[in-house]
Amino acid sequence: MEHQFRSGGELSADSLTRRQALQRVWSGIVGLSTLSLLLPETAEAKRRRAPKRKRKEKAKAKERDQAPPVQQRQTRHGGGGGQQGDGADEARRNPIPWHALAQEDRNLLIVGRGYQDVGTSGGECKDWVRKVVEEASNKEVTIPSTTDGGIGCAWYQSPDVGEDRQSRIPRPGEIIQMQLRTADRQPDTGGNWLPHTAIVANVSPTEMMWLDSNWGRPANNRTVRLHPITFQEFNENVLCYTLYYIR
Repeated sequence: MEHQFRSGGELSADSLTRRQALQRVWSGIVGLSTLSLLLPETAEAKRRRAPKRKRKEKAKAKERDQAPPVQQRQTRHGGGGGQQGDGADEARRNPIPWHALAQEDRNLLIVGRGYQDVGTSGGECKDWVRKVVEEASNKEVTIPSTTDGGIGCAWYQSPDVGEDRQSRIPRPGEIIQMQLRTADRQPDTGGNWLPHTAIVANVSPTEMMWLDSNWGRPANNRTVRLHPITFQEFNENVLCYTLYYIR
């Protein structure tokens, strides 16, 4: 017997009886739940299912509204023991002006930018440190020249630079300007002295890790390196120094 569908997908009384008969016959073969997917759904079934669907949609919307916002992970550069991220890229992504940053954050950006150059040619030590500071600060600050007529231990004054001549442990990101004994003489024989500039990358109770170029051991090695120097070596081979931080 042929059955007819009404508008809206509803079944006639005759076709509904046929549906029930088909369900009884086929439920043991394909399962009632599967058969229900194959046969048209009645209007009454749709009305019963609508409130449940709306409740689910409201619950999902409420769950989305209450979910905490996703926080971007912030990367800090610094520390020792391996290659770090690109401090210059971090500075370009950072919308906060250099002078609005905390001193610790400025120091970490300098260290991160310095790590990027390890193993490359950096040229003269002071020139390389100046480039690192300028790129880490997105060209907002630079470092002044070493004083004329001095012995390589100090810079000219600048509002972008703070200095500390006290005997304290340096912090990562600070810069040491020093008069360094060259490697061809022992500490007790006098020896030659040359100015040197280095970025402090990390500090332990017994030593510092430096990022620098043209470290004079061997002489005229203009490769940027990360290397340790113990506090004993520092005291024996440095005639004078000033500790700087970039503001």
